[in-house]
Amino acid sequence: MVSSTFIVLCSYFIVSFLSLGAILSAGLGNTWWVSKTSFETYGLWKDCFYNITQKCIVRSDILKFRVNPGTDPIIVCLLLSFIFMLFSTTMSLIITFCCEKKYSLQKSAMQVNAILLLISVICSVDGMVYSEYQLRHLLIVNDRGWSFFAAWAGTILQVSAFLLMLFKLCFHLRMNVRVSNRGTIF
Repeated sequence: MVSSTFIVLCSYFIVSFLSLGAILSAGLGNTWWVSKTSFETYGLWKDCFYNITQKCIVRSDILKFRVNPGTDPIIVCLLLSFIFMLFSTTMSLIITFCCEKKYSLQKSAMQVNAILLLISVICSVDGMVYSEYQLRHLLIVNDRGWSFFAAWAGTILQVSAFLLMLFKLCFHLRMNVRVSNRGTIF
């Protein structure tokens, strides 16, 4: 029979990898906003125009907060979110496969992972709320594109990964209590 800790751990890894993919595709995609009137897409770092041929203009001032400062904070938030999520997932993989029987090390690593995931969630939510609030004027003539929805999906998956890490930490603490009490439940 498969333990509940194993199910939570597998679910955490699946959700983490899906979240990393969603945030990465949202950041690299050029379809955050789609024009309602013409064949144009606007992204965080590239705008494309589909008249007769496809012509894309890549911003040369990314992260300089000059000409189009509205998308730069979103790029920073998504980048930080991706980095913290990547660190957390990598740390979880290393601890899972290398330190299986070292309970105190696993507990400390899971606590650090929970903090990294919390920072990742805060960055992701901050970037998405900023894009909803500060760039709402773009929705007058544009619709949201697939990159925008991928970023929200990545944010929701990060929140799910954070909750799964908290469940894993609770299962781990409960397992430690059982081991220290020689098999009793509490």
